[in-house]
Amino acid sequence: MTASSSTFEISNLIFTVTDETAKTVKLVGYKIATGNYTIPENVSKGGVTYKVTSIGTHAFNKNAGLTSVTIPKNVESIGLNAFSYCKRLTEIKVDEEGFKLKFKEHQDKSRAGS
Repeated sequence: MTASSSTFEISNLIFTVTDETAKTVKLVGYKIATGNYTIPENVSKGGVTYKVTSIGTHAFNKNAGLTSVTIPKNVESIGLNAFSYCKRLTEIKVDEEGFKLKFKEHQDKSRAGS
């Protein structure tokens, strides 16, 4: 896997390239995302189309205007607190057909080995 630190903005969302070879990106933040919002399945930059496969930690943190979000089937992971403090967020929808979200078990490191 080839990682890249290339970060770019498309439609007021901020993405970071996670794998140049596989053409995948992580949604890491927002400039403006209000009301009912749909995360795109793919984004293009410089003539290259990338698949949105993850939502980063705190990606929509403290977004007071977000009321509903639709997550595409490409998304395989969602970071911790991706939607924390979104006080008006009442609904998260997923494209159920083909949706394969992988949940990573959170380990409390203070209890590790006990």
